[in-house]
Amino acid sequence: MRHPLYSLLLLPIVGILAFVFWPRHGTGASYASDLPGAGSAALYDKTTLFDYMDGGAEDFIQNGFISVKVWTGKSGGAEWTEELYLFASDTQAEKIYQKIKGGAERRFENTVYTADKGSALVRSGPFLFKVFVYPEDAALPERAVHHFIRWIHEQNA
Repeated sequence: MRHPLYSLLLLPIVGILAFVFWPRHGTGASYASDLPGAGSAALYDKTTLFDYMDGGAEDFIQNGFISVKVWTGKSGGAEWTEELYLFASDTQAEKIYQKIKGGAERRFENTVYTADKGSALVRSGPFLFKVFVYPEDAALPERAVHHFIRWIHEQNA
């Protein structure tokens, strides 16, 4: 006869297998920055978003915010930040996109995004991808957005 705790000992093994083999592209977990000098990524959820965002966290959470993965780095004399937000639905991501977009609309591989000299923003499905650079540099944000758009298209292929 097996001990009643035998089943509980199997749970960690099942959890590890699920973590290793569960498809990640749906959550953005497989996306990685391609910008030079990328450091490690930080992940924030509803309970830790206030640690990352000075203002506006409430609006994000009320609009279906699930998580944001943040990369920072340095390239030459520029410092950059990439943020990959995941929302509960396309509609909720679109609401935030409309509130924070700026700059001229541009198109890359049939995807519309906004960009100015120091930042770029794109929404695709439940994802919102934002990159900004200081000092302002037009090439770096657009390169990051193009990389993200290619990644999204690969996920949907």
